[in-house]
Amino acid sequence: MRKRTAAILIIAIILIALASPYIKAEYLTHKYGEEFQDLYKETHMIEYVDYCKVLEYSSDHAKVIYVARDSEIHIFEFDYTRGSWERSDWKTVWTKSGSADALDYIMWPIYF
Repeated sequence: MRKRTAAILIIAIILIALASPYIKAEYLTHKYGEEFQDLYKETHMIEYVDYCKVLEYSSDHAKVIYVARDSEIHIFEFDYTRGSWERSDWKTVWTKSGSADALDYIMWPIYF
């Protein structure tokens, strides 16, 4: 009985550890996602995105992933200055053509 309880506990801990970044992103997106929904358009290079997820958020910095399904994935970082969010970094982590700006950039977990 103790072995079974220990095994269930270990599996539960692993599942929680694996799920926690996704739960965090869903929570942050629900709470702050509207602030970043259209900010990718300021690049004038990205036509559309299917969705965005807020990966990190503080009062002066945020990291957001923009996904255009079957096309490209971008990670933008924003700084809150002069009363608005301004893009401070932009990494393309995947494109349909198979190349990307951030080939040395590994993101785990990937939020799809």
